[in-house]
Amino acid sequence: MSKEEKSNPIMKSFSIETARERFIELVCRAQQGETFVITDAGKPVAIMSSINDSPVKTTTRIGFMADQLKVPGDFDRMGKTHLDNDYGFH
Repeated sequence: MSKEEKSNPIMKSFSIETARERFIELVCRAQQGETFVITDAGKPVAIMSSINDSPVKTTTRIGFMADQLKVPGDFDRMGKTHLDNDYGFH
């Protein structure tokens, strides 16, 4: 393990300079399932990992609760009397 490839019980870290120099190697290793922390001046600034391991969701959730909720017919009028009285609308 090189000086730049610091060992961490969870994942290895590389300085931004080393990551730039070894970019192709790190991408290949990430594709194989490794995850790395990229640091700048010793502080973590990014994580490199396989997109398959990424928590980023690629599915759209629009309409995921369709037909599971019932909206009352008077929904847009609920509380109208209360609001009218409190705010002087008549």
